[in-house]
Amino acid sequence: MKKITFFWMVFFLHDSFFANAMCEKIVTYEQLLNLFQRDSFGKIKKLELIYSEIHPELLTKIPEGLSELSMEGVTDLQGEILSVFDFLTHDVYLHLKVLRLENQNIGDSEVSLITRLPNLKTIQLVHNEITAQGLRELANMQSLEELDLSYNDIGFFGSTKVSTNSRIKQCVLHHNKIDYTGASYLAGMKEMLVLDLDWNQIGDEGAFYISGMKEMGTLKLTRNQIGNEGAKHLSRMKEITHLCLARNQIGNEGAKYLSEMKGMVALDLGWNQIGNEGAKYISSMDEMRILRLRENQIGNEGAKYLSDRAGWISLDLVGNPIERSDRLSSRQSSGSWDSYFTWNLCFGFLREVYGFLRFR
Repeated sequence: MKKITFFWMVFFLHDSFFANAMCEKIVTYEQLLNLFQRDSFGKIKKLELIYSEIHPELLTKIPEGLSELSMEGVTDLQGEILSVFDFLTHDVYLHLKVLRLENQNIGDSEVSLITRLPNLKTIQLVHNEITAQGLRELANMQSLEELDLSYNDIGFFGSTKVSTNSRIKQCVLHHNKIDYTGASYLAGMKEMLVLDLDWNQIGDEGAFYISGMKEMGTLKLTRNQIGNEGAKHLSRMKEITHLCLARNQIGNEGAKYLSEMKGMVALDLGWNQIGNEGAKYISSMDEMRILRLRENQIGNEGAKYLSDRAGWISLDLVGNPIERSDRLSSRQSSGSWDSYFTWNLCFGFLREVYGFLRFR
């Protein structure tokens, strides 16, 4: 308990009300250094800095034992983005297992330094400037299990490099301009358990390649130009329990194919072209507990198929042409019609469907 309290009070440095209120009294170089040197704080495990200004030397004074470091938009006292060369070369970081660096101007030279840390299992380098050379070095890391390179525009060529590391179990590559050829290389990572390719361009052909990843349990393919044919390919992935296909071009036919995935627990088909017939198919998925069908073409008939089915944790039908009727509203205990179809939307669907990637 002491470690958690200490982390949130001192090590979560953020330009929010809390940090502004505390920084003059607690978060100064001398006082933090004093805390670092106390025996009672000798087992710091996790350090998170978000849009903070910090003296680089302070990061070289952390006691040994740090296993997780997260930084986003961190600068030095002159307002310049903090370079990892200012601190990551020190021995205290040799035991890091988790490293998250977002908006830290990480390029290939910084990646070369990062890959020298022998115990890293999770690397997140979101919104940086990594090219092919850096990707080659990341692909050679023997300890790496989880990789997030979102917003780096790695494209097809980058996909070919990432795919050479078969030890990676979880890979997040959204917003990277990956097309079906890139998907064909990533599909060679047969032991992948979690794959996030949101906001790329893999299309139906890319879905065909991805469908060969038989061990996959969680797959995110938001806005990837996938239609009914792609849904047919993906329906062969019988091990998937969490699937996100929002903002594609899937209609009733695609919903029919997806309904064959009987082990599905959470499904997001928001912003597609699914109507009453597709809703009927989806309602037959007995294991489903979390479903988002926001902004489709579902009317009262489709809504009834879904609302008559028991066991929902979260059901979202907001934005569909559903008219309130006594027959449908008889199961509504309180609240508006929209709230009836967004049970636990924030704390249910968003936690269960998007939380599984363990983003911080």
